[in-house]
Amino acid sequence: MSIRESMMMEDGALDSYRAGREDFYDDPEHYPASTLVEVDSLVLAGAMVEVDAEAIIPDDGWDAETQR
Repeated sequence: MSIRESMMMEDGALDSYRAGREDFYDDPEHYPASTLVEVDSLVLAGAMVEVDAEAIIPDDGWDAETQR
């Protein structure tokens, strides 16, 4: 599987984002390619982080639940 992430976040959200990322991805050595941009504000009032992610999952019986 291949993943690419782009995150836009307001100032002060970085620590929360890092904690969530560590919980989601089991192995820090294999985090996906990512881009992080700090912005003054996001479109949705009250939002701290906006994530855009793309994944390519091969059609060969790969099971996402057993790969986590």
